[in-house]
Amino acid sequence: MHNVVNKVLFITAIVLIALFAYKTIKTPSAISTTVSINSEEQRSLAETNQVERTEKIVQEYLLNNPEIIIQAIESFQQRKMQEVELQTSQYIMDNKAIIEDSIMSPVLGNPDGDVVIVAFYDYNCSYCKKGDNFIEQLIKSDNAVKIILKVFPILDESSNYAASVALAVYKISPNQFKNIHNGLMNLRTITKDSVTKLLLAENISPEIIATEINKEEIKNLISSNKQLGKNLKIQGVPVYIINGRLISGMIDLAQLQKIIATTRNQNKK
Repeated sequence: MHNVVNKVLFITAIVLIALFAYKTIKTPSAISTTVSINSEEQRSLAETNQVERTEKIVQEYLLNNPEIIIQAIESFQQRKMQEVELQTSQYIMDNKAIIEDSIMSPVLGNPDGDVVIVAFYDYNCSYCKKGDNFIEQLIKSDNAVKIILKVFPILDESSNYAASVALAVYKISPNQFKNIHNGLMNLRTITKDSVTKLLLAENISPEIIATEINKEEIKNLISSNKQLGKNLKIQGVPVYIINGRLISGMIDLAQLQKIIATTRNQNKK
């Protein structure tokens, strides 16, 4: 934000300096002075004085009208946000098949659902945990929605460990994934011991999972999810992609249902 402010101030100052300099130079007194000066040193001194006077005028103008700077910053930020949104929308459109690929990514709900929700999440993220509860409620209330889960571990090393475990479970025993997924979401602290207890409670061998999480297949999937998030300019989680639209932040059940209803109406047209 500081860099943006500096940039806007610099641009604003340059523009105003140019305007004031142009106006001042065009006045009769300025023309008269220029005509009367003959030596290079005198011209240089006059130009220096003119710049100093102009800078002082600009400085006073900006101090007396700070709202112009605020408006410029807001306008600049709005344009940048619109540019990013357009770029992201285009990327989603061009890479729809990759984003909605569910060959290895866990799927909840209806695999043949008419509305697809891609959810990026981290098992250590409190908002992801809350958002997952709303996804669970959505699945129970709407049997025509497909949820594609993209593990996106960005908080700490235990996030990466939990993501690896979840993907390993989905690979060797897809039917047990949902229970493990819910269990990981409910863990307050993710450690090797807490995850081991969770696996044993579902009769899943911790040794087999330990072997799976070290395979390149699991590592590559997490890496590809991170690269996808980078391409989508994801800065935090949770993030949802619904019908080509990227939505950052947690979405509650009512919002999800509203977005899905709008999506279905658009698809009918």
